[in-house]
Amino acid sequence: MNNKSVLIVGVHRSGTTFLGDKLGEQIGKFISEPWNSWVHIDSYKASTYPIDNYISKSDTVIKTFPDQLPLNYTGSKLNWLLELVEYIGVSRTILISRKNFKEHLTSYTNLMYRVYKHRQFYKDTGIFDSSLKLPVHSEWREKDIPEWFLNLKDEEKKNKKDLTKNRDLLFKLSTTIDKKITWYEDLYGEDRIKSLDVIKSWNLSIDENQLNIDLNPKYKKKKSYLTKLI
Repeated sequence: MNNKSVLIVGVHRSGTTFLGDKLGEQIGKFISEPWNSWVHIDSYKASTYPIDNYISKSDTVIKTFPDQLPLNYTGSKLNWLLELVEYIGVSRTILISRKNFKEHLTSYTNLMYRVYKHRQFYKDTGIFDSSLKLPVHSEWREKDIPEWFLNLKDEEKKNKKDLTKNRDLLFKLSTTIDKKITWYEDLYGEDRIKSLDVIKSWNLSIDENQLNIDLNPKYKKKKSYLTKLI
């Protein structure tokens, strides 16, 4: 099995964390969003650049979003992504997004609602713990998003803008490094033969069949109205 590191660059709510976690079980360890400017304290962010200060070229799966930068990086977001891809290798890089923008926006809105609740808690209590995990990876239904939040026009506009900017940056990276984007719908869809073909196309020298089983859509975080949460 090949234990070279793998880089996942994906737009929010495209299954990147679940993919990174399952790949990490085979390759070594999984580091999620080391350049997340809101979650991590400054000393932690600063320690992650230059890249080799923190990220190894072996035994590591790294997941990041297109808009995340190290604290002490002064270049553009695209240049940072290109530097990161060059460090890990184009052949060891996975780009992932969604085909369906409407469904993507709904899922992203759910994420923003959870972030809103987290920030509201801090505003009300004055308590902030950087080690506190946002409940963004727990199961959810579309009806979990309250109507009043969906009707916030400024929030809707901001969500669309943020999501579009991240998608566009990922598409630009895809074109620049000549790397196809993996679609969430293909990787996590009901057609598990198609998903296996996608995994095989990455050519990562892993147990592709096991990863395909691990990514079965029955483990998806979004549930239908009739699905019982366990």
